Order: sequence, then structure tokens, then C-alpha cells
Amino acid sequence: MSVGGRWRGDSGGDLSMISTDELITSASSHYPALGDPSRQTPEEWRFKFDTSPQTKALRLRQKDAAQDHAEWRAFIADLQKALPGHRVRDESHVELDASYAALISVPNDAPYGRLLMVYASFIAPVYLLYELHELVTDSGQFETLTRLDQPSGEVQNAARYIERELPRRFGIERISPEVARIIVPDIAMDNLGPGEVTLADALFSEQRK
Repeated sequence: MSVGGRWRGDSGGDLSMISTDELITSASSHYPALGDPSRQTPEEWRFKFDTSPQTKALRLRQKDAAQDHAEWRAFIADLQKALPGHRVRDESHVELDASYAALISVPNDAPYGRLLMVYASFIAPVYLLYELHELVTDSGQFETLTRLDQPSGEVQNAARYIERELPRRFGIERISPEVARIIVPDIAMDNLGPGEVTLADALFSEQRK
């Protein structure tokens, strides 16, 4: 199973043993440090990115995750059963990201309301859980607000289920908002350069909702 990466079960149940330094090491092992992009042509940068040992390591993890996707889908099916009336959708893009993902919406809130987004990394033993609040502004514009702290209101039941089941099922822990925002030095991603990549970007997805 890919969820949690190579650490799955290594903590012996004590998830607090996972350190920020270990998470940074995992991110740096799967995304390369390519130097100043302004001193390279786009073609040079892309070639170095695609052929780096870090990118090759990530591609292997993504391939494994695609083959192991059935267990994440089973978790989503169980989540749907546990939350009658909620809409649960697999949002995984394992060919692009470093995680599986799911989106949970609250009954009777369509088309706007509170949503819950969860990402489970397959390169580190952590998951990211946060609330999305969709609304229409006074000017008529559609806007999505993100809350990384404890989910509130209608999505609390779903959040509690996820917080209970992911550690039990996959041996992973929730990453805190403070740790998720830490910048990983030097590394680059497809759309983020050195000094821009957070742990949340590297361990989960740079295309998060």
C-alpha cells in the first residue's frame, strides 16, 4: 500500500515520532534543487528537472500509487457509507501529485457551502485536512476561502471520522498548519521555484484546491 510511503507502520503506533526534519528530507528526496532558474534557459531547467534522481524517485512512487489506488478507493467508499447524505469524491491525481485526495461536501449546501479536503501523502506518513468555504461575494464573484485550522460547523462529523480512520487504517498522522506552511529550502516543482515550495506543496500537491 502506498499511503504513508516507506514509513507506514514504522512508528509502531507512536505517530509523534515523525519530525519536521524527516518530512523536509522526504520532500527533498522527491523534488530536485536546480539552482537559480534565471540563470538557465527553460529547456535546460526542464531537462535537469526531468532527469534528476529526485524526479525519478517521485515517478516510481507515483507508479506504485496508481497500482495501489484500490485501497484508497475502498476508504472513500467506507467514508461515503459513514456519512449518509454527504457527497464524497476521489480527487486523486497520482500521476501529478505526491498524494491521494478526496473532497467531501455537506448535504444541501450545493452549489455553495462548506467542503472538506483531505490529502494522504504517499511519500511521507502524513495527511492534510482542511475546510473550504465557497461563497459568492457582494459583487457576484465566486470565491473559495481556505481554513487550515480545525474544521467547523457542518463538516465536523466528516473531519472526526477522517481523523479517527486515517491513523487507524494507514498509520499516518495529520500535519499541522504550521508545519504544512514551512518552506523547503532550494527545491523546485513544476510551477514553483526555489524558496516557494512548502511542505504542503511537496508532500501533497502544488495544485491544491
